[in-house]
Amino acid sequence: MAERLEFKGLPASPGIAVGAVLIYKREKASKQDLMEFNQFDSKREVARFAKALEETRKQVQMLREEAEQQVGKDAAAIFEAHLMILDDNEFSGKIMKFIRENEMSAEEAVRKVSEQFIQTF
Repeated sequence: MAERLEFKGLPASPGIAVGAVLIYKREKASKQDLMEFNQFDSKREVARFAKALEETRKQVQMLREEAEQQVGKDAAAIFEAHLMILDDNEFSGKIMKFIRENEMSAEEAVRKVSEQFIQTF
């Protein structure tokens, strides 16, 4: 039988969760990784980013609505900040520029631009 571990932290929503834990570590996607399987296509990467951006926007809106129902509008306001970042043309535009000019994956471009914004703030 596996050893039982108990974790404590600050909840994002009320309630208790019990279950198996899966530790997932995403490997860094790079230009080289993409080129091993097929030729890099910046248009495809920009389209992948745009699709992911739209899906993320839908998910954050759903989370905001759920949070409003469970903890109230004031507590759910944090999701407005998330939506503002997703709608920030400077942020997403810079990511698309990185993809096109540096031939990097959407994931890598998001990471690089996010690091730049973090340094700025």
